[in-house]
Parts: sequence; structure tokens; C-alpha cells
Amino acid sequence: MEDILCPIFRLPSNGDAKAVMQKFDGRPCARIEYHNVAENSMNAMIMNMVRVVLLNLVIVLLFCWLVSKMAAPSFQTIVTAALAVGIIAFLNEP
Repeated sequence: MEDILCPIFRLPSNGDAKAVMQKFDGRPCARIEYHNVAENSMNAMIMNMVRVVLLNLVIVLLFCWLVSKMAAPSFQTIVTAALAVGIIAFLNEP
């Protein structure tokens, strides 16, 4: 029990508490690591945004084509078709 990084895992007595705090004084309980990959992640983010915008455009065009092929679409039919297309797109999302 002496090699614990943080003193919060056990409850020492009052006299022991000061010794434990002095033992761990200056030692971090967490470590932060930085990675310099901003260029790659920025390119990946831009490509993903472009892909999603193009895919959304295709879905909207297909939905407009679907509604235009209906004989006499009512408001309820259009809303139902929109929900069906939305559910299909949501379930196919990776």
C-alpha cells in the first residue's frame, strides 16, 4: 500500500496524514500528453464535412424525386415519406 500515486485511496490517521501528504507533495496524480497532429486532423475534418454535405444533397434530391413521383401526395404522405427516408439514413449512418 505504500506505492499508491494519490493519497485519496486510503484514509490514514491524523498523524499519518501529514507524512503521506509530504511524501506525495509535488507528484502529479495525472499526466497530460500533447500530440502535434493538427494538420492531419484538419484535413480529415474538412474532407468529412465535404462528404457529409454532398451526401445530404444527394439524400434531399432523392427525396424530392420520390415526392415528385407520387400521384397526389397529401401533407401526411409527404411527412411519412420524409420520416421513412430519415430513418433509413439514420440507420445506415456508420
